[in-house]
Amino acid sequence: MEHLDPKTLLAMSRTCSIFRQTLHSSGGNSIWKQARQNVGLGGLKRVGIDVEEWEVAQLLHDGTCVGCGKTRAIVVDYILWVRGCASCMRSYSLRREFHMESSYHEKAFSCVPCSHWMDYTYYWVPMMDRVTRQLNALGTDRAKIDTFVESRKNIQKLAQADKRILENWVDRQKYAEKDAKENKREARLKKIKEKLRLEGYDEKE
Repeated sequence: MEHLDPKTLLAMSRTCSIFRQTLHSSGGNSIWKQARQNVGLGGLKRVGIDVEEWEVAQLLHDGTCVGCGKTRAIVVDYILWVRGCASCMRSYSLRREFHMESSYHEKAFSCVPCSHWMDYTYYWVPMMDRVTRQLNALGTDRAKIDTFVESRKNIQKLAQADKRILENWVDRQKYAEKDAKENKREARLKKIKEKLRLEGYDEKE
């Protein structure tokens, strides 16, 4: 498994319960990590802290919408770490100025990575809900709350760094796929020409 790539591992994890248990256990983390390194994604910092190893492959290669489950979801946000259809991305995203007085913990907005679309700042609702529950569980212990907030702010910095890494990697993959298609086309054309020459056609024909 360590010789494979994340996309193949993701497919394997969905093949049978044995593979799934192996790859989704704590012992499977090293396999996913090596697979990331195999394709040039070894520099991610957020993985293992706020994101599971297998979730990297899911974000990059699973086209299923995180909200409704529709396939071919093309909207991807590497800060919020979600892939979804346009409808669910609108439904599950919120702008802070619309929720100044809300059920979220007062510290939640400073603990959750935010994404910038056009001129607006958005937060992911499920993540806001999760962090609010975590903050509420700390009660009124100011020291614990401050420690939690600082740890979450560090995750925000890591999210920004990982976003650049992921976007650059995706761009490189697109260029590589384009080059591979062009090379395949040229190889096919060369093969056709060679066959025609054997049939007696000259270069002009």
